[in-house]
Amino acid sequence: MPRALFYTGVVFTLLAALMAGAQAWARWTAGIPVIGPEQSSPLRLFLMLLMIGPIGALCLRMCAFIFARDLYASLTGMTLTGAAMTAATGVLVVGLQMSLKPETSPALALFEWLGFYLLAFLCAVALLALHPYLRLRSPVGAALALMPGPLFIGMMAQDFSLLHFSSPVSAIYLASIASCLTAIGFHALRHRHTFIEPTDLRDMLDGRGTRANASSGEGFRIEHDAAFDG
Repeated sequence: MPRALFYTGVVFTLLAALMAGAQAWARWTAGIPVIGPEQSSPLRLFLMLLMIGPIGALCLRMCAFIFARDLYASLTGMTLTGAAMTAATGVLVVGLQMSLKPETSPALALFEWLGFYLLAFLCAVALLALHPYLRLRSPVGAALALMPGPLFIGMMAQDFSLLHFSSPVSAIYLASIASCLTAIGFHALRHRHTFIEPTDLRDMLDGRGTRANASSGEGFRIEHDAAFDG
């Protein structure tokens, strides 16, 4: 992973965590029960658009680390991360269009509202897809990654009046996202050498496995994972 892209991703991840935490606090104090679009300046929306790529690259790098250990989890994480990046881009582009051309707001408001819920869902499942990597390298991050999924379900139930909670679940959901992003950012910074150094997939697959004793029934086993050197 290029050094400049890595550090940009770390800075933007921590900045996104700060923004999510500030939004969670604002919703908690105001008692706003549901997540949804709010008025933002075009400059802020454009900055958030620029943040998507580096943050996504950091998450994709984490998915690549477990490729040799769990192919399905790695590909699932990459797919869901890409879907979350696409949804975030769509939501921000619609918001930027509404901010620059207010006359288009009534026509695009429904799409923006649906996009926010789709983005909230994809963020929750993308963090669940990162759980196999976080379970190996960051127990705190692994525990935090399990929180957004149930909170999203609770937020939907509160929004559609299926359940009634005394506290705004959307604020707790955003706080959990902020906690996950903070854990990911500091974890990546702590293990920056593994993120920056190139990972040779051939070494991971060809040179690092041994054929176990046939009588033991263990089959092919990875004895050393190149992605976790250092």
